[in-house]
Amino acid sequence: MSVPGLTTVGGPLEDMGRLAVELLLESETSPDHSSRDIILPAALTVRGSTATPRTSLAERER
Repeated sequence: MSVPGLTTVGGPLEDMGRLAVELLLESETSPDHSSRDIILPAALTVRGSTATPRTSLAERER
């Protein structure tokens, strides 16, 4: 375990793997198949390794 705890991003690993295989098989059977975006849910788990945001450059220039 690390100190401070690390912030992580998690996703549906099983779905990602299944979709990867489906897309690979699709590309083998129809090489002219165009690419597409696939959006899957993600979860952000914020832990001690994440600091509060600093002010942006635009905010500092005001």
